[in-house]
Amino acid sequence: MTDDMLTLIDTRLAVVDARLAELDEQLSEARAERQRLVEMRALATGESEPKAKQKNRTQAVEELLQSSPKGLRRKEIVEALRAQGRTDDPDDLSASLAYLRRNGRAVNAAGVWSAPTA
Repeated sequence: MTDDMLTLIDTRLAVVDARLAELDEQLSEARAERQRLVEMRALATGESEPKAKQKNRTQAVEELLQSSPKGLRRKEIVEALRAQGRTDDPDDLSASLAYLRRNGRAVNAAGVWSAPTA
């Protein structure tokens, strides 16, 4: 392959990666808004309080990272969420982690996710 072709491929990859990151953030924000609306509806209809106050996935992930000083691998995060009784799709975890990273609320070092240090 020529250098021009590699440059073109690398440029296109960067564009696609940026778009995916943008979509991940939009998806995470939409899910957070949906969760808020579900909570508001539950409160308005008198549904049980625990269901109405359940944290969204991003909040749950952020709390896990904050309570794990050594950090967690993606698989460990999924296992910890399941241990809490959550049934989130493991593929959706990527959106939450990407959102937290973009907002400076999570860092990834060699596949280990953690809360940022002060």
